Amino acid sequence: MPVSLLSLTGVGGAGQFVDPAIPSGPLARWRNSAGTSTTTNGTTLSSWTDTIGSVVASQGGTTALMPTYYTAQIATAQVGYDMALNFDADDYLTHTALTSSNAYTLIVTLRYNGGGIISSGGSNYLLYDNGTAFRTYTGAGSSPSLAHGMTANHWYTIGVRLGGGNADWSINTTATASLGGSSAGSGTYAPTTIGSLPGGGTYFTGEIAEMLFYARQLNTTDFAQAMTAHRQLVGTF
Repeated sequence: MPVSLLSLTGVGGAGQFVDPAIPSGPLARWRNSAGTSTTTNGTTLSSWTDTIGSVVASQGGTTALMPTYYTAQIATAQVGYDMALNFDADDYLTHTALTSSNAYTLIVTLRYNGGGIISSGGSNYLLYDNGTAFRTYTGAGSSPSLAHGMTANHWYTIGVRLGGGNADWSINTTATASLGGSSAGSGTYAPTTIGSLPGGGTYFTGEIAEMLFYARQLNTTDFAQAMTAHRQLVGTF
C-alpha cells in the first residue's frame, strides 16, 4: 500500500495538507516540514531524522562541518514553511540507511549551485553532479553519466533508480535516459552520507529540501509516482 505523510502548512503552521502517496517500503525520507515564520536562518543542524523510519543523519559534533537551515527565501506560506539545508562545500551528514544493496532509488529536491556529491554509500557515489552531468558509481567499474543542463540557483527534483544493469534518470518528473553498464557491484554501501564522500571530500554546494531512499530499483510506474509526490520546488527563490 502507498504511504501517505501528514504535514503542516500555512502561516505559523496553521492548517494541514496530505502529501501525495509515495510507493511503499522506503528506507528513509528526510525533509524539514516543522519550520515556522520565525525559524532562524543560518542555524547549524547536527542531525536530521527522517520522517518514516527514524533514520538519523548526523555530523558528530563538528560544528564547522554541519549544514545550516536555509529559510530566508524558501520559508513562505506557499511551501508550508518547509526548510532546506544549506551545504556550503564543506558540510556533510552520515547515516546508515543503505547498509548493502545491489539496487537503489534516490530522489532529491535541491537548489543547484555548482555540484558535488549529493549522496554516497561507502566507496560508491549514489548521486554525483560534476557541474555539467549526473553520475552514479556502483562499485562495478562503471560510472554512467548524463548531461543535465541545470541552471545555477534554480530548484530541481532529481531521481535515479539503479538495478538490472541500468541507471534511469528523471529531472522534474521528466524521464531522461536509461544508461546501460551500471549494474551495482558487491561493495559495501555503508556508511551512507549526504553532501560528500564518507568522511568528507567532493562536497556538494547548494540546498537540499528533501531526500527519499529505497533499497531497490522502483519500477517505472512507482518511480513516476515517487517523483510526482516529491515536493516540486521550481524557480530561483
